Amino acid sequence: ARDGERSAEFYCRLLGLVRKMDRTLEGPWFETVTGIPQARARCIILDSPEGGCRVEILVAMPPCETTASWPLGSVALATGLRHYAVRVPDIAACLSRLENPPPVAEVPREILP
Repeated sequence: ARDGERSAEFYCRLLGLVRKMDRTLEGPWFETVTGIPQARARCIILDSPEGGCRVEILVAMPPCETTASWPLGSVALATGLRHYAVRVPDIAACLSRLENPPPVAEVPREILP
């Protein structure tokens, strides 16, 4: 996510989530996970008060003013979603909270667990 605060506000409003954590991830373990020396990221974790839903938002934080020193093709520099899925009891009610809700696509029944 490029704007972690905006993303967090969106998911809190849409899914009724609450902020559980907001901190910087850094250090040797994080450098190992990302493969980037001096890697840093803001991590915002949002949870449902009833449980069953969690959203983790990561915002890359360059170790310097630009990302020019980061490896080309770095996952931390990639934009866009790799995969995102949510399950809610009532999708129509959830989407009604949005000003311009997207169309709902029916999931083929044979792929549902």
